[in-house]
Parts: sequence; structure tokens; C-alpha cells
Amino acid sequence: MAGDPYFNKVALLMHMDDTLLRDVCGTAPILTGGVARSATQSMFGGYSAYFSGSGQYINIGGNGTALDVGSGDFTLEFFIYPTDVSSTRVLYLRRPAAAAQGIVLELEASGVISVYIGDSNTSSFNVILTSAASTVLANQWKHVAVVRSGTTFYLFYNGAIAAQTTATTFAVDDAGTIRIGAGDYGGDAFQGYMDELRMTVGFARYTSAFTPPSAAFVGKYFTLSGTVQDY
Repeated sequence: MAGDPYFNKVALLMHMDDTLLRDVCGTAPILTGGVARSATQSMFGGYSAYFSGSGQYINIGGNGTALDVGSGDFTLEFFIYPTDVSSTRVLYLRRPAAAAQGIVLELEASGVISVYIGDSNTSSFNVILTSAASTVLANQWKHVAVVRSGTTFYLFYNGAIAAQTTATTFAVDDAGTIRIGAGDYGGDAFQGYMDELRMTVGFARYTSAFTPPSAAFVGKYFTLSGTVQDY
């Protein structure tokens, strides 16, 4: 049967379908400010996570070093349905509070997506990826992915390369918990819906244009052998 042959590298997988917005991989999401499951919009499964844009976010912790990307490849991806694109909204953040390192993924004014990635030894980011203006439109479901493959970094929007750059080898600052849907101290909160969030550590899933997933992310790959009967 079909499955994900790289599921052993998946460190975070949230379908946003249950009331606690749990992570399949076992981390403990902490829902802050009233962020909750919603049936108003969904990409798959009938539900998504709703963020009101007023201090609502999800903290992710408790999975040790499994979420650390270091100097290796990784793929961060999810679907978003923003209801406002007129001001800066943080989608994903992992860095020491108010420090200029780690990973920050933002939806900025005029529908621009920006990604900032840095290490713990710099006072500024090593990598900055920025899409063209008006890339993201409100009230539409679209797939977003950030990928590191060796020294190349990609930002994908709905399967197309929105930005790409290279950088010398460095280890991403993995300090701090992951915050989904808001920036430091809950600022610049996302307004809209989010579905199917997945972080793959140690593998670059996309390095060229692709067709966005057409179904919810699957679990472990397995095969059937011998005789299988349906009674």
C-alpha cells in the first residue's frame, strides 16, 4: 500500500483534525489565546486550525532534538488560507526570543512571503528568501514549503519556486520552541486557517516545481506480501 517512504524523517505532522490539534509524531502542542479547530474551512479532513490574528498561536515542544535541523536538509510545509494579507503575519518561528537567528517564515503586506534563516553565531540572518509582491491572495487555500537541500534554499508557493538562493554551510539555530501562527511574544499573529503542517528533518522533498499534495499527508510506508483476503 502507498505511504510515505520518508516518514521516519518526519518530526512534526499536524492534520489539524482533532480538537487538541495533536501532532502525529508525539510532540505536545500548547494552544494559546484560543486557537482552535474549525470546520469553517479545510483543505483535507473537514477541519483546520483557525487563528484570529489577535495573539493566537501554537507552541510545539517536548520532542527533544528530533525537530533540530542543524546543518542538514529539511522540508517545512503546510497549507494556508489567509483572511488578511495587509500586514505582517508570522506563520512559523523557531529562534531565541527577539534574536536574529533560527527560522522565521512570514506573510508580509501585499501578499509577500519571506523566510529568514540563521545560525547562532551571527547577528543577522544567513539566508533571506522573498517572493514577489502579491504572491499570496486572501481567502484561498495554497501550499507553502521551505526546503534546504545542501547549500541551496528554496521557497515554494503552490508548487512553484517563489525564491531560491545558495549559502555556505551553516547550522541553523535550533534554540527555543516552535511557534506556529505568531511571532515573539505573540506579535504579528496570523489571521486565517492552516492545515496539514509537516516538518521533515534530514530530507529535501522538493528541489524543483511540483504538484501540491492532493490528499492529507500519509503515515509510514508499508507493503503487503503473501495472500491477502477480504472476508
